[in-house]
Amino acid sequence: MTASPGGATCTVAAPGTDCIVTGLTNGTAYTFTVTATNAAGSSDPSRASVAVTPSGDLPEAPSAPSAVSAVAGDGEVTVTVTPGSGGGEAEAFRVVAAPGGASCEIEAPDTSCVVGGLMNGTSYTFTATASNAGGTSPVSPVSAAVTPRVEAPAPPAAVRVLAGDGRATVVVTPGEGGGEVDQYLVTASPGNQLCVITAPAVSCVVTGLTNGVAYEFSVRASNAGGSATDAPSAPVTPDMPIDPTPVPLVDPPAPGQSQAEEDGQPVQVEVAPDRAGTGLQVASTSFTLDLVGEDNRGNAVGLQNDAVLLLVDDGRARTSGTGFRPGSQARLFLDVPVIGDGSMLRVNAASTMDLGALTVDDLGEFAGTVRLPADLAPGEYVLQVVGVTQVNGERAVSLGVRVVANDVSITLIKGKRTADSRRLDRVRSTGTSVGIPAGTKLVPYFRFSKRGAFKQGKASIIVQEDGTFRWTRKVRAKRPLIAYVTFASAESNTVRWARIR
Repeated sequence: MTASPGGATCTVAAPGTDCIVTGLTNGTAYTFTVTATNAAGSSDPSRASVAVTPSGDLPEAPSAPSAVSAVAGDGEVTVTVTPGSGGGEAEAFRVVAAPGGASCEIEAPDTSCVVGGLMNGTSYTFTATASNAGGTSPVSPVSAAVTPRVEAPAPPAAVRVLAGDGRATVVVTPGEGGGEVDQYLVTASPGNQLCVITAPAVSCVVTGLTNGVAYEFSVRASNAGGSATDAPSAPVTPDMPIDPTPVPLVDPPAPGQSQAEEDGQPVQVEVAPDRAGTGLQVASTSFTLDLVGEDNRGNAVGLQNDAVLLLVDDGRARTSGTGFRPGSQARLFLDVPVIGDGSMLRVNAASTMDLGALTVDDLGEFAGTVRLPADLAPGEYVLQVVGVTQVNGERAVSLGVRVVANDVSITLIKGKRTADSRRLDRVRSTGTSVGIPAGTKLVPYFRFSKRGAFKQGKASIIVQEDGTFRWTRKVRAKRPLIAYVTFASAESNTVRWARIR
């Protein structure tokens, strides 16, 4: 570093970045330039600094800090400096670790900083210096040695166990505070069967359990810094899951209605359209179900009046659920509600259609599709999902649904296009449908050129009682519009609305 005028210099070795230029004249303005040097030579000088003027009233340099204390953490140490007495007032402190030379800076009046990048298991000491405009103090006394290490984790906040057939799934809720968990050790009692969960996973399956025996499970969190105290679970009893069978209904639900029960006792559930508006979500405090009707190409059929699940012959029912017994089955049944003498009658054993079963995984969840018969007559039905509760009881959810024919038809009629504003046109069109229940939503698709993919629209197109529907859309003025609408596997003719001339 070189001063101008006069040419006084100072040198600093990397990684340092500051030095003191002495021998300057008080009252004279100076600027400074810097060059960088290595084995290959020196760089060009930097741009000159802002001018500064030394004066004779600089403060006295501070005295050395009187003490340095350190508290170890995980790969870091928090260092606190005690300012010395005498000398000038300190404006900053610099802390340096040994070995390694890692450092941190403190701006007064603060007295603590964190030295990071340290090796766990290595012993470190620390020294500090104080500085102000008048200079830097001597080095402080050396601190006591400390050793950074990983903090032991906190105990799990909760342990949930799902019993199955000779096995149990243990799900851990991590605790708050402490160090990061490396693994959880799960131990069953009686028997001492073990499983290990490696973070970030939070569940494992304990096998080799005896059906009919009540087990409790303890979970211990650990890392390189140590182990937490064990967290216990509530007792559970593994057993062979029951086989789901159809549940007779005294008052079967009409389309858009639902019933739920566990071991013959009513269960309160909430039923609502799913986020896409094409299926239903059933939720209680202990389980959930999602159901969507699909055609044989996997397209969602949709809902009628946002409440009635629609199915098609030779289609599928896509179903998923949570909160069921691991290793059990969730089975779907379809039946025609025949009312007589205050009860739901079945014409014969074959009147209930067994659509198939889905297997529940170790976390109590299942997902999949079952096939609907190809010769299924249109009309009102009851769709029943029968599964097993986590305590090996029977759970049945019954929904009133409607089956529609797969051979429906839709026609979209070219409508009127009028100017809505200087920049937008309004396109109004009507259409007709055959075989689609009133209240059903149709899905619009459109594009603005002869080429390119069609995009799905967000408009709500509802089929009326007479099978007609209307669709209105705003379009940029003079821009062409090509569109069609769909329901299940049926789609309307493609219609083009031309530009306004």
